[in-house]
Amino acid sequence: MLTTHDGWRAPSRGRVLIVDDDRDICDLVHAILTDEGFAVSLLHHQSPDAIRMAVNQLEPDCILLDGATSSEYGPSWDDAAWMSNRERPIPVIMFTAHRAALEEAEARQSERSQAAQFSNVLSKPFDLDRLLTIVGEAVGFAEPFDGTAVGDNQRTAILVGRLEAAGATDIHASTRREWASFTTPNGAFLQLYWWQRDGVYYVVQFSTTGGRVDPIGRFYDLGAALSVALTIPPEGDNDELASLPQLRRFKTDDRLDRFADGQMDGRADGHGDGSRSGLIGGQRDGHRDGRVDGSDVGEMAQLMADS
Repeated sequence: MLTTHDGWRAPSRGRVLIVDDDRDICDLVHAILTDEGFAVSLLHHQSPDAIRMAVNQLEPDCILLDGATSSEYGPSWDDAAWMSNRERPIPVIMFTAHRAALEEAEARQSERSQAAQFSNVLSKPFDLDRLLTIVGEAVGFAEPFDGTAVGDNQRTAILVGRLEAAGATDIHASTRREWASFTTPNGAFLQLYWWQRDGVYYVVQFSTTGGRVDPIGRFYDLGAALSVALTIPPEGDNDELASLPQLRRFKTDDRLDRFADGQMDGRADGHGDGSRSGLIGGQRDGHRDGRVDGSDVGEMAQLMADS
C-alpha cells in the first residue's frame, strides 16, 4: 500500500518516498521528516511494478529504499539502478540493516553497486541527525520536476526529437500533453502518450482506415516505449508482430476498464509481479497532484502476465 501523507501538496523542503515493508519504521521516519518540513509518502509493497508506478506518478526528490527481502538486499539493487538511470534520475538512499549490502554500496566496487549509484547509505537502526542530513543532501541533488504545462511541452519536444532521430515521419504532437502520433520507418501508424493517472507510457497502433485501435503495451520509460514502438510492423503483419521480444498485448475487459475509469479510494496497493523490461500493467492517479491509487494493482499485473 502506498500512502501519501501530510504536506504533499503544500510547499515543502522536498518530496520523499520511503519504500519499506516495516510500517513501524516508516511511521517513525515519516514523523521525523514531516517535522522537518518534507512531504513524505510511504510504499509498503516492494514489487518492481509497485515501485515504478509510485515513482513515475509521484516524481519524488529522494527515495529511502529498503531491501526487498528479509535475508538480503536482493532485487532492490535493480530498483535503485532503475531510479538512478531514468529520464529524471532520483537520488536513492540505501536504507537497510544488511551490513554486507551497506559495505558493498559504500565501496562501489561491484557492478551492481556502480549501477545503483546510491546517493548515500543509512543503516538500521539509524541516527536521527544523519537521517536528516543525508535526506536534505539528496533532495538538493534532485532536478525539480516541472508538472506544469511548460514541463509537459518540454517533454513532448523531447519525444518529438527522439522520434525524428529514429526516422519516424508524419509526427503530430499535442500542445497540451506528452503525446504524439507518428508513422514508424516500417510504415506502422502509432500513437504514444503519457497517461498521468497510470504513471506509464501507452503505445497503440491505428488502422490505416482509422476504424480500429490495437493496444501495443504500457511502459515505465520513454526509451522502452520507443524501442518497442519503432519495431512494430505495419498493420496486418501478425506473424512479425508475434515474434517481437518482450511484447505482450494487453486485454480489454471489465477489469481493465475498471482501472481505466479510476474507481479508486485514495490509496494505492502494489502487489504486482513486475517485469523489469518496462512493459507493465497499470493503475491510477497522482503524478502531478501527489495521489496514487489502485488497490487491485496485483490483480492487474497478473492480468497482464496472462495476456
